[in-house]
Amino acid sequence: MQEKLNPVAENAVPHTFTKSIGKTIYEVSVYANNANRETLHSKLLRLMKNDLTQG
Repeated sequence: MQEKLNPVAENAVPHTFTKSIGKTIYEVSVYANNANRETLHSKLLRLMKNDLTQG
């Protein structure tokens, strides 16, 4: 049995987008907390910035 690290509400609808890199197509599903003050755009920018500074 695999335990979820970040539980998501059963009725949550993800924001889904696809990205093609070379011959591989990636499908990304993002679940967001509606009570959160951070927008999806700002969160993605923050995550990318953190990734660039760490590696």
